[in-house]
Amino acid sequence: MPFVKMIEFHSHLVIHVHQNGLLTQLVLLYQLSLPQPFNKQKG
Repeated sequence: MPFVKMIEFHSHLVIHVHQNGLLTQLVLLYQLSLPQPFNKQKG
């Protein structure tokens, strides 16, 4: 039983990390698409 719990925990962890990685990529893409117009306005 503990072994099954461990596998469950591990899969949850993998999913969590995967979702976080996806979120980070989206945020990075969002940040990359933003600065250009802002920089043009400032400069």
